[in-house]
This record gives sequence, C-alpha cells and structure tokens, in this order.
Amino acid sequence: MLPKSPMNFPQLEDPQRYSLVSGNHTIELVNQRTIIGRNTDLMACINDQSVSREHAYIEIYKGTAFLKQMGNKPTLINGTRVDEGVKLNHGDVL
Repeated sequence: MLPKSPMNFPQLEDPQRYSLVSGNHTIELVNQRTIIGRNTDLMACINDQSVSREHAYIEIYKGTAFLKQMGNKPTLINGTRVDEGVKLNHGDVL
C-alpha cells in the first residue's frame, strides 16, 4: 500500500516502460492497464479517503500512457481536474 502523497509519473529510460512513484515507493507499470485506487487488492493502492476504491486507470497504448477517470471523486493532474481520458507526460503529478 502506498503512503498518501502526490504520485509522479516519470518515463523510464526505455520509452515503452513507465512507473508510478509515490514517496520512496515505485511501481513499474508492466500491464497494459493499471488501476489506481483505495482497494488493497490493487497494484497501485493509495490509502487516502479522497481516493475512490477504483479511482482511475493508466493504460499504455502504442508506447504512450493515458489516464482515465473511473470513480466519482476528482482526479488532478498537475493541479488540474481531469474528467475524461488524458495523455500522461514525463513528470506529471497525480
């Protein structure tokens, strides 16, 4: 389970590999779709009541990462609310 903190989305050296970073925790995104949420069964679990059980997912498509909102609580990327799918860039903060 990840601690409560903003999640950075850095791109790794290989342009096809991505990871989520929260504090000193790193999750490499090895699946095409990674769900982020409060549910402890998720690979990217965030222990924070402001996060839905299944809050959003990151999907890798043709070497590009996209985030799509799932829950009814807002998702912020770099401080801006996201209601629909959005392309993620190196260094984005969720």
